[in-house]
Amino acid sequence: MSDWNSLLYSGKQIDFEHNWQVFQDKYNSIAKHSLDYIARIWIPLKEKFVSCWADKHLHLGSVTTSRIEGNHSVLKKYLKHINNDLLMSIQKIDAMLDNQVTEINALIGKETMQITPRHSNPMIAALNRKMSQHALDLFMVEFKAAKNVENSICECNFSTKYGIPFRHTIYDKMKSS
Repeated sequence: MSDWNSLLYSGKQIDFEHNWQVFQDKYNSIAKHSLDYIARIWIPLKEKFVSCWADKHLHLGSVTTSRIEGNHSVLKKYLKHINNDLLMSIQKIDAMLDNQVTEINALIGKETMQITPRHSNPMIAALNRKMSQHALDLFMVEFKAAKNVENSICECNFSTKYGIPFRHTIYDKMKSS
């Protein structure tokens, strides 16, 4: 499994190419049919799920389908009966979406009202109550790294995939103010 994960989490295309070659060399003799399947079905779709390509798109760290599968289950519960006509189905879907929006807004309100000690830095006070705790945690990692940006390794995809400024942008802002 770690060999497959090395492929999935390849940060650069050259790393992916190297990891794919290692994967092929290792499994060619012991799992030829599985390797052929992966090469034929999955590798042509690599841009959809391998980090070096997928991280070029905003996904807010959500890289699994479990949320979609969970929403599908909720939808099925709302639609319970297959005898519904189209109007009844649309009304039930509308009710489900209204309930989800209400729940999400309540969660966002609750989370943005909290100010935890780890986010009490005066430099980021303006961000409190505007970002989720998770987003603030991600921001704080980049904020702390910005103080030492010359010695840090840049993950330039950070801003793209999370929608949060990365350390070099933060460093530039701190330097200019």
